[in-house]
Amino acid sequence: MDLTAWQRICNRILGGAVRKRARSDKELSANLVKGSMPMMPEVYLATVIITTIAIALISWGVVGIFFFPEIGVIAFYEGIQAASSVGPCFEWEYWNPDMINPANPETDAPNIRSKCSLRS
Repeated sequence: MDLTAWQRICNRILGGAVRKRARSDKELSANLVKGSMPMMPEVYLATVIITTIAIALISWGVVGIFFFPEIGVIAFYEGIQAASSVGPCFEWEYWNPDMINPANPETDAPNIRSKCSLRS
């Protein structure tokens, strides 16, 4: 029985813990033989469990990259200023310097639909 590298890693991590349970499962052994899968039941079970855990962690990571507050992809996209509002924002900031709060990097300009990013 030749195992792939992933099957060997999974068997080393979890094979010993599931060996007794997997070998006593006669239905699993019969299904592996029917499916022409030349591997021991504990290797199959360890591979399935570790693969499921790995896929869940990778999926949570991808979702986290998109939805993480302040640094996620969605937060980045929402922080991009619309190109159509750059000119009106310059004009508003020029004519209304008293309404600009230097502590706030973005300012809500009236009559402009997007936020105006302050420029230095």
